[in-house]
Amino acid sequence: MQEIPNIVQEMEAQIGINLKNKAQIIIYARHSDFHQSNIGLEVEDFYNVGGVSMVYANKIFIYYGGNIKEFRDNLRNGVARLLINNYLIGNTLSSNIASSYVASYPSWFVDGLSYYYSHEFDAKVAAEVKDGILSKTYQHFYQLPIANQKIAGMSWWHFIDKVYGEEQLNAILYYTSVTRNYEKACQFVLGKSVKELLKEWINYYQKLYLLHEDENI
Repeated sequence: MQEIPNIVQEMEAQIGINLKNKAQIIIYARHSDFHQSNIGLEVEDFYNVGGVSMVYANKIFIYYGGNIKEFRDNLRNGVARLLINNYLIGNTLSSNIASSYVASYPSWFVDGLSYYYSHEFDAKVAAEVKDGILSKTYQHFYQLPIANQKIAGMSWWHFIDKVYGEEQLNAILYYTSVTRNYEKACQFVLGKSVKELLKEWINYYQKLYLLHEDENI
């Protein structure tokens, strides 16, 4: 686990956000212990990140099941979520108030962004997005289960990157932290409402997958 500081530095550089306060990373060797921890239970799922890592305040709770690659990916995701949380809420609020601010943002927005930064848009992700788009499941975006919002949100941020430029991701994140309203941030940065951007996102992938059904993004 000596590489943990390197992973933190890597995610700081990738997202462009520095961790201002020390973070606690708590690693569980048994999944049952991971789920039975009672720290942070006042926040639903502690900002559950995929069932194997959780974030609460400046703590990352993570399960290590023996697969080092999965552990690295999950740790990267947890660190990314912690950095984004801290950036959105600042460092002056109490844990309870800060948690309520973060909880006010939809899962697809924050979990999708942390997943975008911590994972590759690989064949597995592309297959799930393709299924969500072509089955029209993603057209009911706000009704998606939390578990599906992570990948759907990642694909939304991927679309923003490809169509508007990666620098706009940081701009949206910045103005969201200023206004505490992601819809206003999108309108200010991109000149379009979230509703308009969601339509563009669906159209982007529909055209991509219908024209290139055998290709990844």
